[in-house]
Amino acid sequence: MATLWGVAVAGLGEALGGNLEPLSGEGSDRSLANITRHTATGAASLFASAATRSALEGSSFGPNIRAGLPDVIGQALGRAIGG
Repeated sequence: MATLWGVAVAGLGEALGGNLEPLSGEGSDRSLANITRHTATGAASLFASAATRSALEGSSFGPNIRAGLPDVIGQALGRAIGG
């Protein structure tokens, strides 16, 4: 059951950040505005994931934020390196 919730949360996070300009590679946009959008999307994804997990599992919001930080940091680094 926990795996099902994880898939649902991952889908929600992807829906939030699906239309960003790439930070590297062809057609990249390293403007402050685009970097800010990537950062805000990561933060929104983290909050949405933690809130969704808290609601579905009945768990605490704070630990869910801490548990999601490595994913958000990894996604941000991946976007910066690989576009």
